[in-house]
Amino acid sequence: MKFNISEIELSRTDVLKELRLPTIVSEDLAYISGFLAGDGSIYTRKDKCAYIIKCVGNPKSEREYYHNIIAPIFKRLFNLNLNIKMQDGGETYGFVIYSKGLLNYLTQNIGLPCGKKYGSLRIPVIIKNKKEFLIQFIKGLADTDFYLGLKRGSKKNPYYPVIVGSSKSLKFMSEISYELEKLGLKVTRYFNYKQLDKRFKKGYFIINRIELCGYENYKLWMNQVGFNNNRHLIKTEKMIPNGVEIA
Repeated sequence: MKFNISEIELSRTDVLKELRLPTIVSEDLAYISGFLAGDGSIYTRKDKCAYIIKCVGNPKSEREYYHNIIAPIFKRLFNLNLNIKMQDGGETYGFVIYSKGLLNYLTQNIGLPCGKKYGSLRIPVIIKNKKEFLIQFIKGLADTDFYLGLKRGSKKNPYYPVIVGSSKSLKFMSEISYELEKLGLKVTRYFNYKQLDKRFKKGYFIINRIELCGYENYKLWMNQVGFNNNRHLIKTEKMIPNGVEIA
């Protein structure tokens, strides 16, 4: 599929920065779309005529990921040099892009939501219909929003690996679950799950969680999807049969 980018309006800053907008879907573009679905916020501020793409992660564990994986892909795709630094008063680490052209491209051509994303977050149709693009989208999402760990098992097998994904969006996690099952993975769903948290007035919040449990799931995931984020890759080095606990 080829995009028509002729109607995407660029700002003066976009032109000065020589912003480039890809005309075809690639694995890089699919991966970044998944990354944005996880760590990204795409929104406008009409009071300041601002078009904003903000992506932030954990400053303790994701600096290397942002510099070594995300920054080079943004440069290859969009010809953008990211200014990656502490954000939100030192609580997060990432970057902010002000770009009318890129925001409109991501929302109009790719299909990512603008504003509060969870009500309309979906796997983009242009990515969903090709297996290699779908896998890269899921990989980008997993690198930001998934967790790899170990769960307690039986006496014979005291620990087993688990890959956990969660989202406020039930429809989005339903889509992800379905596509993972098509790849042969066994998915356990915990939808509309009450997660206890005293920071909330009700004492809990609602989350939609999926789990991929066991060594067979883990091996299939690593063979078909895998990870790029170093915080996951460090754990995979310790993920051996019969349970070595992951820090």
